[in-house]
Formats: sequence, structure tokens, C-alpha cells
Amino acid sequence: MQCERKLVSTIGAFAVGVLALAAPPSLAQDTAGFEQQLTLTLNSEARYMAYRTRIATPSNTTHQGYQFYLPFGTQAEARLGDAAKLDFTVRSGWVRTHNKTTFGTGVTQTSDIDTWTDTSISTTANFNAIAGIQPFVQLSVNLPTGRANLGQNSRARVDSDTVELPTYGEGVNWAPTVGVNIPISQAAMISLGLGYTNRGAFDREAATVGLAGQPQIARLDPGNVTTYNIGLGYQQGPFAFQGSAAYSTETETTFDDQPFYKSGDRYMLSGAVGYSWNQYWASRINTSFSHFGKNNIRDTVPPNLLITEALNSNSNVYKVNIDSSYTEGAWSIGPTLGYVYRDQNAWSPTEQRFLPAKTSWSLGGVTQWNVTGKASVNARVERLWITEDDNPNKIIGGPPPIPGSGTPEQKTDVWVFSLGGTIKF
Repeated sequence: MQCERKLVSTIGAFAVGVLALAAPPSLAQDTAGFEQQLTLTLNSEARYMAYRTRIATPSNTTHQGYQFYLPFGTQAEARLGDAAKLDFTVRSGWVRTHNKTTFGTGVTQTSDIDTWTDTSISTTANFNAIAGIQPFVQLSVNLPTGRANLGQNSRARVDSDTVELPTYGEGVNWAPTVGVNIPISQAAMISLGLGYTNRGAFDREAATVGLAGQPQIARLDPGNVTTYNIGLGYQQGPFAFQGSAAYSTETETTFDDQPFYKSGDRYMLSGAVGYSWNQYWASRINTSFSHFGKNNIRDTVPPNLLITEALNSNSNVYKVNIDSSYTEGAWSIGPTLGYVYRDQNAWSPTEQRFLPAKTSWSLGGVTQWNVTGKASVNARVERLWITEDDNPNKIIGGPPPIPGSGTPEQKTDVWVFSLGGTIKF
């Protein structure tokens, strides 16, 4: 879901601290050598996703299409001796999405989008000179170089469980994060973090159509997000564990300067366990769980203020990913298996629609070749089977239900291919 992606961007610096356990620093830092070392990393990965969705009767509608996504990034890392590490990252990309909708009547509608994506700039400072603790700060900025208003091509907004990018642009976002890593032994580390994301307003197409047949433009101002994080990392011999918990709150979203929506508080738990069986084989399991509290929705009675919904319209989302890899010299290859379960309807304020309960299975394989000590190439192929439950008609302001406000069951098949590479200087 799109809201999950927002949370990930908010806690990016927090993840840096937990992952740093792979090379835990000494608790007694030696700050005598203040020699600067600079590393530049370039990476990109071409991703192609082809999908076909079949919607059951009475709609008998199909959606089919593809998305080609080419993200690329540059990271500069400067080590100031043992005292600090500075990271500066710039990421952007280009995307093309083609969607063809065939209705039960035989009428077809095609939507195509070619656009740059938004540009993300972030800088992170990790400090190691304080004995026993390692504070870090990060500032991430989203620049609106992508396309938020799709006009008549709104059907090119494809479900976020189907393609990599469900949306292509938004406003200017500022996301500062502060935190601290606390090594409790040579094998374990605790991380604490606090992040805030200020999400700027932007224009996008509205649901209504103007006199010329063009969708009208609406001003969407998303709510700002505050996130609290705690994590634990542990690595001993062939065994590794990472766990984290996050709690986030969000301010209200406005639509054309009118109160529109306020997401409920969110709770997220995640964990990963890895084990190296021998010098060739290693396995890993990643799991996550997220839950939203009740939303505040717009009252149908003037003055149309936001009120807490009577029943929680949000869903719990469970994810499990399992992968194993076989490594021989510079080459590694292995299978991957994924499972996603969303237990009931979930409202997406960005897509402005309900996302019904859903089950998704994925099966694929990934391979990597370390060409040199500073260059590597990776490839991935994956097949997804997605079932989205029927979504009953909605009751808004009292019975009877509004005809056409729900959707029947739909099944989606997706093929995913990717090829990428990384090089360091």
C-alpha cells in the first residue's frame, strides 16, 4: 500500500543504524586518526512488470498492461576517521506505464504515462566518537520532478500490490530523523529513532469532469507524519536477527482546502532471521505486521467536520518473505517465496479508494555476480498470484447501499523481471 511506502521513507535513517550491526564498531572508539576517506557508489536496476487482472461478474472487466521502471541513484560516503561517517544520496528514475481496460460491454480505454519520478535527496551523519552510544541524524527531501496530475490517464494508477509505482509524483516533502545506536555487546545493538515528514500540497486530477471532458484539478494536501522507532540487531556466528517496532501518527489531509481525511494511528512490527548453514548455503525469513486505528472521516452533515468512524475500516497486513542462496566464489543464486495477506478493506487516501481484502503469493529466483570487488550485477524473475476479495457496496449517510460503490472479486497475475548493477569508486 502507498501508506506503507511513506512510512518506509520516514524511518530510513533508523534502518541504517540497525543494519550497521553487520560490522559492529568497537565500544572504545579511537578518534586519533581523523583521515577522510571518500567512496562513490552508482547503482541502477531496470524493472519490468506485466500484469493482467480479471474482474468477476457482473462487471466482466479486465485490466492488462505493463510498467517499465528505471530507478538510479548515487551515494557518496565520507569516513572521517573513526569519529563519523557522512552519507549523501540522490535518487530518481524514469517510468512508463501502459494500462488497457476492457469493459464487459466491449468498450476499451487505454491510459499511458511516461514521466520522470520525484527526486529524493538525503544526507545522513553517523557519529562514533562518543563512547557507548552512536547518534545519527538524517534529512530527506522529496522534490516534485515527477507527475502528480495524470489528467485523462488516471487509469495508469495501478494497484501498489501489482506494480512498483502506483503514483508518480507529489509535493515537496521534508523528513528529518534523529536517533541513536547503543551497542550493548560486540554482537547486539539497540536503536532508537524519531522521524517527522512534512508533506507538501500538490495538484492532481479530481473525480469530477469539466465541460471539455477533461478531469478537473484538485488540490491535495496530505497529512504530516510523526514516527517513533525502536529496533534490536543481533549477530553471532552463523545466526543473525533484526527486529523493529514503529508507531506513527498523522495529521489531517485536506482536499481543495476542505477537511477530507485523517488516518488512524499506525503500529508496525517487523523481524528478520538469517542463518548460514555452511560456506555455500544461507537462508533468511522476513516478516512484518501493520495495523491502523480508526480513521477520522468527513461528516455528511454540514459543516462537514471530520469525525471518528464508527467501525474501523482499516485492515491488518501480514507479510512473509523467505529466500535461500547458494554462493560459489563470486556467483550466488537462489529461490524466493512471498506471502501477503490483507484481512479487510483499507482506505488509501492517495489513491482515493477502498482497497479490498487481498491475498498474494509470489515465487521467483534471484542471482548476483560480483564482477570485481567493486562492481556487481544482479537479476531477478518473479511470478505473483493476487486475489482481491469482493468489496460490498458502501452505505454513506444511511441506507440503502449506493449501487456501484463496491467491486466484485478480481484475480491478478503478474510477471516481474529486473536487471541491475552497482559500481563503487
